[in-house]
Amino acid sequence: MYKRLKETYKNKPELFFIHIPKNAGTSIEDFGKKHNLIWGRFYKFDVGCNKKSCCSRWHIPPKDFINDMGWNIYFKDKIPFAVVRNPYTRIVSEYLYSNKEPTIEGLNLFVESIINKKGYQNDCHLLPQSEYTQAPLIKENQIVWKQSRGEIEILRFENIDQDFKELLKKYNYHIDDTLPKHNTRAKKVTMDDLTPSSIRIINKFYDNDFVNFGYDKIISRESFTLDTHCTPNDFFDCEYSNKLSQEDIIQLKLGQKKMSRMLKEFDRICRKYNIRYFLVGGSLIGALAYKGWIPWDSDIDLEIHEDDYQKFKDVIQKELPKEMWFQNHETDKNYPKTGIIGKIRDLNSCYIEYTNNGGKSWHNGLQIDINLVNIINNKVSFTDSENNNHININDIFPLREVDFEDFKVFVMKNSEKYLTNKYGKDWIHVLPKEKRIAHEGKILANKTCDFHYTKYPHLY
Repeated sequence: MYKRLKETYKNKPELFFIHIPKNAGTSIEDFGKKHNLIWGRFYKFDVGCNKKSCCSRWHIPPKDFINDMGWNIYFKDKIPFAVVRNPYTRIVSEYLYSNKEPTIEGLNLFVESIINKKGYQNDCHLLPQSEYTQAPLIKENQIVWKQSRGEIEILRFENIDQDFKELLKKYNYHIDDTLPKHNTRAKKVTMDDLTPSSIRIINKFYDNDFVNFGYDKIISRESFTLDTHCTPNDFFDCEYSNKLSQEDIIQLKLGQKKMSRMLKEFDRICRKYNIRYFLVGGSLIGALAYKGWIPWDSDIDLEIHEDDYQKFKDVIQKELPKEMWFQNHETDKNYPKTGIIGKIRDLNSCYIEYTNNGGKSWHNGLQIDINLVNIINNKVSFTDSENNNHININDIFPLREVDFEDFKVFVMKNSEKYLTNKYGKDWIHVLPKEKRIAHEGKILANKTCDFHYTKYPHLY
């Protein structure tokens, strides 16, 4: 079999699969076997493990191979790759895998049991993913990976079909086939059923996975129960409007964390394809004044250079995680052809107040509003703001980067001029307390609008 592999894929870099449990490993191994690529459980490992309690050979983290020549034997002249996954959905998947009658209570008891388990129990299914991508002890003439990245190809479970296809294409494996699907039964519990205590346990136990692979930690609801004052800058008093209940504020903050993840994905895609964008409106004020969100804001506003919009449309949906959707009049027959040119929508949330007041014309999940900026002969035209149509190209470019929470985003070179023209010279001053409420109204951060299921069944 190994000889046939060599003959079939002669003169191609050899891909070596590192099987991180609960991350589509069986699907990748079965795909490989079908196409004479010997991966994972089908590969003949001749290694031990340097832990007293070990696991299946294909689940052993490479750093724990104790064969003196293990690294050179298994990885020399090979391209190692692995799949990583959101730590919350991974632990839920492990619970579902080991429990035929899952319950919410059982899920959270299972998470609590992690504290008392050693990682190498459960056939290494509970090991942090970072264990599989760490560099081994450095020895002379031994192949070494940098922590979590380096020479290893990282695919994401959330985008596995596309990432795997691109991996094969990158190394000239021309295989016209898709990954087989396993464990596709309906999920009786999800990450939304994790209690604050469970979230804290996962955040601590899998801290390196969040850091190394760019997944955002959920901020537990308990973090907000006493926090109606938020002071990202000393000169801001951030009490909220009395129209917002404590629960409304919790949902707002959870929604902002979700939309930050959306913006981070949007920024990643734009950088990958050299698409020019920059924040505007309240999102720009938030970035400059708060290094993140205006405390009561509930959407993201930005502009894309008109010349880049077609390229953006061509790539956006295939690049977005499956829980996000690009909405415009081409992808949604209900979307208006005038106004905001398009939106990135979260599929598992709802602007509930807007919806309850009759806003059921089109999908109403949490959003990034996208408009176009047109530049002709150094003159700038904003499709959504006549007050700024006199800004020139030198006020915009070169774009500059600023902090937005824990990542960087792009803003105009002379953002302050834009904000002064749009809002007046007092744009940086905080609003009166009674106005500290988002114009979109109240939100549900982790539950979709009920009408979405009937109006958009293809998305669910």
